[in-house]
Amino acid sequence: MFRARRRVVAAWLFGSAKDGIVRAGSDVDIAVLTDGRLSLDDELGLCRDLQLTLGVEGIDLICLNDASPILAFEAICGRLLFKRDPAVHAAFSSLTARQYEDEMAMCRRQLAQAR
Repeated sequence: MFRARRRVVAAWLFGSAKDGIVRAGSDVDIAVLTDGRLSLDDELGLCRDLQLTLGVEGIDLICLNDASPILAFEAICGRLLFKRDPAVHAAFSSLTARQYEDEMAMCRRQLAQAR
């Protein structure tokens, strides 16, 4: 499904569904890296296609291009579903890990100062 959507560079399944746990009424978390900002129509179309492909109604679609480092890191630690270009995937994963470490270091400093 992702292969047909040329703008999608990589996609991950994350959250509880990555471990095969999908409860009735819960949503499925999918993160995508795209070659630029998706239009609302593109996002809605992708959500619809995911609903049909996965057979679930609740899809929480996250575009990693705009995500915080912490959310992006959580997503890339999930299950990789698709990668169009291994070099782009590796570069994004590396950058995200570094940004996550920077963000967590800042959080630790702020917590230490607050004590």
